[in-house]
Amino acid sequence: MDTQHFAYAPLNNQNEEIRLLTLLPGDFDEPIHCQIVTCSLKTSPTYNALSYVWGDVTTASDPRNTVLLDSHSFSVTANLLSALHHLRAPATSRPVTLWVDAVCINQSDVDERSQQVAIMRDIYASAEQVIIWLGEDDEYTSDGLLNKINEIQRLEKTVADEDGKKRQLELMHQCADFYFTLAEVRPWFYRVWILQELAMARNDPLVVCGRRSVPWSTLVSVWNEIAKAVLSELGTVFFKTQDKGDQDAEAAEPERVAKTKLDVLDELLNSRRQNGGETLQRLLILSRTSQSTNPKDRVYALLGLLSPKETSAQNSIPIPIDYRKPTWEVYSDALSHIFSRGKGPHFLSGIYLPGASHPDGLPSWVPDLSGQTGETTTQSSGMQFRPPAHIMGASGVGAECMNGFRLPDKRTLRIEGLFVDVIEEIIPMGKSLGELAHRLPHLEAVVKSAKERHYSHPEMNPDTCLLMDAFKQKEPLWKTLIHGKRWMSGYDIAPDSYEAMHQRLLEMRDHPWGDEYKAENEYELSLGRSVGSRVLFTTKGGFAGTCIPGAQPGDVLSLWFGSPVPFVLRPTGDSVTIEGVQKEIYFLIGASYVGGIMSGEMVDELYCEDLAEYVTDGNAYGLTAAEHYKRRKPVDSQLPDTIVVTIGYPLTDNVYDLSRRFVDLRPPLPLPPGPGPDGNPDPPPAGADNFIAFIDGALRPWVQTTVFPSVKFSRDALFGHSFGGIFAIWALIAYPGLFDTYLIATPTVIWNNGSLIEEVTKRWGVGSSADLGPGHGGPYASNGTDQKDKKAPPAVFLTYGSEEQFPTRRQTETQAEWDERRTLWQSFRQTDVTWDLFYRIQDAGPGWTRDVTLKEYVGQDHAGVAASTIADGFGYFAFS
Repeated sequence: MDTQHFAYAPLNNQNEEIRLLTLLPGDFDEPIHCQIVTCSLKTSPTYNALSYVWGDVTTASDPRNTVLLDSHSFSVTANLLSALHHLRAPATSRPVTLWVDAVCINQSDVDERSQQVAIMRDIYASAEQVIIWLGEDDEYTSDGLLNKINEIQRLEKTVADEDGKKRQLELMHQCADFYFTLAEVRPWFYRVWILQELAMARNDPLVVCGRRSVPWSTLVSVWNEIAKAVLSELGTVFFKTQDKGDQDAEAAEPERVAKTKLDVLDELLNSRRQNGGETLQRLLILSRTSQSTNPKDRVYALLGLLSPKETSAQNSIPIPIDYRKPTWEVYSDALSHIFSRGKGPHFLSGIYLPGASHPDGLPSWVPDLSGQTGETTTQSSGMQFRPPAHIMGASGVGAECMNGFRLPDKRTLRIEGLFVDVIEEIIPMGKSLGELAHRLPHLEAVVKSAKERHYSHPEMNPDTCLLMDAFKQKEPLWKTLIHGKRWMSGYDIAPDSYEAMHQRLLEMRDHPWGDEYKAENEYELSLGRSVGSRVLFTTKGGFAGTCIPGAQPGDVLSLWFGSPVPFVLRPTGDSVTIEGVQKEIYFLIGASYVGGIMSGEMVDELYCEDLAEYVTDGNAYGLTAAEHYKRRKPVDSQLPDTIVVTIGYPLTDNVYDLSRRFVDLRPPLPLPPGPGPDGNPDPPPAGADNFIAFIDGALRPWVQTTVFPSVKFSRDALFGHSFGGIFAIWALIAYPGLFDTYLIATPTVIWNNGSLIEEVTKRWGVGSSADLGPGHGGPYASNGTDQKDKKAPPAVFLTYGSEEQFPTRRQTETQAEWDERRTLWQSFRQTDVTWDLFYRIQDAGPGWTRDVTLKEYVGQDHAGVAASTIADGFGYFAFS
């Protein structure tokens, strides 16, 4: 925009300064006079924030589209000029104070624009009201339609008689066309910035169209009533009820088959108010039809809507706002953030990817975020290749893995994947259902021939290749062609009845197929749904599947942990050195569906390593741990196979051998004078180090090589409760690399006057005695040397019960009994000392542990915490 003779004074960013526009009163047709003032958001200024569309920016060059800003001529677009005329107060009224981005931000100053965009969330959140300018009246609103919407809302709240209901229904029909065309004819709904401007409103936004207005809540509420009263007549609304009994239909909540833009925006507003915001990947999906003048705003306009959890997480990579960056780098920043939150592979599996060569220079793994609809891209979406939603997907138990990060060049993604196979042949399926049906016998023959090939790979052993041969035979072609999904459902598995429908097509060999052929059943509808957007392929090892049309023979199929689908990759011929090893670089071509491995077969059967959990006090807790895992595994398919190893004593009439336990589990720390728990005035030497040597040097090798020689173990955990928790803490601080995870249930750290807590301080240099600050060192701290052979730092799950230090009275207890029990347990100070231990371990930083989690079990006493920790510990161990 041309500011002509007006000159901006610089803003003080440290003071959160913004400019406000004072719109002076005047008659409607008079020229616009306004003033601009600078103020700080810290002073809580009073103003309204305008949400609008710039419109055609070339209209700002029309000399008629100017305002007087501090007595200087200032060019604006025609739509903004119209908004100011309609929002200006009459000549005898008080001025109106607004924040308007086109005027209040110096658009020619790139640095200022970046800085103001960074606080845009606060600008709209601080406004007294957000005013939404939809534009001037049109054929749908010129007859006072917004007034009718307000009347419908009033009738809904006040009228119960038949005449009132009849009037209300009449008005709804009159307003229906307005709602049906609202998003199509009002550009405001497709401007990406409006998502933040609406969602950050602290009060009910005001929607203005021409000379009339309606509250946002009323606009949405009336639309919901129209959906219930009008759309149900068309069969495009389902009604949710509380049960299957007869209920008043008017009391049911409408659930539309397809949500409108108005619905999506209102859901976003409510989500921000309830949860503080959304994830970036969800915002990008919700706004995929939104537009922006500057393509970088497809990312920057959404940052103010990120939830606190999304931005404050330790591993979250921030997205700096810098309009000087090229668009590809801004989009790369966005994807880097999504990968840092553990959602990168899944996000890429459901969007339009740019392919091997994009005209704007996008890396192949960075989508064009300004073109994520079928109308704005020539690529195919990966969403169609996803298996039914309730199936785990191709990643299997690796579906929730943190996988992938961007290299320093910002153009290369490092990702962990599994080789599947190399594409041998690409078979087009036609551009119409009739053409596909005509080719179906040929496709069957090609796939049958491919599956007869033996799978082989130089890096796989013969047994693995035989399993791959079994996988490719699992799924018939009819199911592969529709990706295992029922018609019009992304959740339901295709029914077996579809097979007969497929066979019917095969038997119609002499049918005069043509492009005009129409589907006659659900299976044929499913076949025709994505005709032209996918091709069939076979691989060198005999797999068959579908992928995007851009794939070629020689492309590689790769399964990325975290993605529900395999990806098609293409060798670039280049390589990069990572940790001293040459790694080949690939282009990401797109998503695929590979018959036989879409339920995680490869990951679960071939590549999943088993876990082992070592349980001290095995007489007491061994069966508890084993039985809990046995009952959880069938209902938690993502839980890895786990071997429970319990360590106990040959007892017959008790579950504890206190004398031997006191020796084997006791850390080698000086004891105070006095007898041990068995009354022995000279307790035997502490045996924790010997016990650890037994586990590491004898028990673990025996389990792995003799008992389970064919199991590929990946990680071990150690569980200890009470005095066993003392042993687990000692193992953690004295032998930090011994176990991957430590499950420590209500450890009696008050033992020996708390000497073990002080030992944490002594060995790790943290806590009250020697606070060096987090991340100062540790066996896993990075010192700039090669870290590839180092194990990940351990994770620690620490628990206690609320009833330990603060026991409540039991119903059967007398006052005296309760006083005695309460006095005893309060003396152990379990809550206090566990929190002390937690802080000391946590403060050591990532050089010592990768995670420290503390959990209080409300209502649990010292004994009950053990079983609860075992139950939660399996999940923590598996997924931490």
